[in-house]
Amino acid sequence: MIKELNNVVSYIEDHLAEELNLDKEIPHMTGISLFQFKKLFLLLAHMPLLEYIRKRRMALAGYDLRERKMKVIDVAVKYGYDSPDAFAKAFYKVHEVNPSNVYEEKTLIKSYSPIYFQLTMIGGSQMNYRIEEKNAFNVVGIQKRIPFVKWGKSKAITTIKETLDDEMYHKLNQLSNVEPYGGYSAVYNIMDFEDETNAQCDFILGTLTTKENVFDLDALYVPEATWAIFTSDENKQLQLQEVWAKIYTEWQPSSEYEIIDDAPGIFFMENEGVDDPSVRKEIWVQVKNSTFGAKNYR
Repeated sequence: MIKELNNVVSYIEDHLAEELNLDKEIPHMTGISLFQFKKLFLLLAHMPLLEYIRKRRMALAGYDLRERKMKVIDVAVKYGYDSPDAFAKAFYKVHEVNPSNVYEEKTLIKSYSPIYFQLTMIGGSQMNYRIEEKNAFNVVGIQKRIPFVKWGKSKAITTIKETLDDEMYHKLNQLSNVEPYGGYSAVYNIMDFEDETNAQCDFILGTLTTKENVFDLDALYVPEATWAIFTSDENKQLQLQEVWAKIYTEWQPSSEYEIIDDAPGIFFMENEGVDDPSVRKEIWVQVKNSTFGAKNYR
C-alpha cells in the first residue's frame, strides 16, 4: 500500500496545475475508494488530502510569483481559482502574506515539499481480530461535532467525558445490553463537508443498546452488519490512530474483506484508562466480503 500511496502523490504532483480527477484515479491506483483513501491519508499524513493539495499548489504559486514574476491573475487561473480574491484568500492561509506583496524584496514566503511515504519496520506486526455478525443496535450517549485529531489525545473528547455524571452513568448502565458490556464511542461523518482543510467528525460517547426507549440521550442507529473486531493485546502500546492506520494499510489489503465507506468506526473500552495496557479495548470496523477475495494491490 505504501507504493500505491506514493503513486497517488506523484499523480497529484504531476497535475497540480490541472483539475484533479481523484474520484476516478485513486480507486484505479490503490484499489480502495476515494473516501477510504482520504481517511487513510489523514491518519498517515496528519492532515486532510485537500489541505495537502492546497499547500502544494500555494507553494508552487509562491515560486511562480517570486521567481517567474508572473501576474497574480495568471497564477490564480493556473491553479484553478475563479477570481483573484479567492486565490488571495487561499494564498494568505498558507503564506500569511498577500500574493501582491510577494514581489517585495524582503517578503517571506513558505516552502512546502511533496510528501513521500516510506515503510519503517520496527519488528513483526501482528493484528488479532475476529469477524462477527451483529444485529442492529443504537450507540447512545452524548453526541458532538468535534475536530478530528490527527494524532494523540482529543481535548474535545476529554471535555465530553468530563460531562458524564452519576445520573448519566446510571442511564447508560440501564441501557447497556450488547456484548461486551461497557463504554463505547463511535466516530463517523469524517470530513462530511466541502472544506476539508479543518477536518471534523461526529463523535458519540456512551454505550450500545437494542432498547427503544433511550431516555433523553443522543442515539446513532447502526443496522445489522458484519464487523471486523480488532483486540487490544498486540496493539496496547500504539496510539489509537496508529491502529486505525494499520487496519487500512496492513490488514485490509491482504484480507478477504472490504471496509464499508460510510459506516461508523466504533471503539470499545472496558472501563476508564485508555492509556492503561491492562484495560481491554476493541476497534470495530464494518466490512463486507471482497469481490476479489484476498487482495494484492498493484
